[in-house]
Amino acid sequence: MTEPELLRRFDQALTNIAQLAEAIGEQHWKQAFFDRALQTLANESIPAHKRLQLACEQTHVFGGMGSWNDSPPFSAAEHGLLEEFGTATAALYEIRSLATAYLRCKGGKLG
Repeated sequence: MTEPELLRRFDQALTNIAQLAEAIGEQHWKQAFFDRALQTLANESIPAHKRLQLACEQTHVFGGMGSWNDSPPFSAAEHGLLEEFGTATAALYEIRSLATAYLRCKGGKLG
């Protein structure tokens, strides 16, 4: 996959999950992580590989307690959007994984 394709898919995944976060009342996630990473991806003064690296770092939201997988699924269920939560979350996880693998193959560093 090319850098432009990774950037496009990352942007789409972030746009979708940011809209979902807003719809389920998880503004903190939208503003602190997803919107921030969208701004990074849009900043063409930064080289494409660096934008991918920063977006991966800024969206490191998966894990245990206190992560995107902790209370947001409950908020999604309360709003009847649990299926959408699963779809948007899987898309973000997938593009982060693809971008991480790409950066490692290109010799990029991830924090």
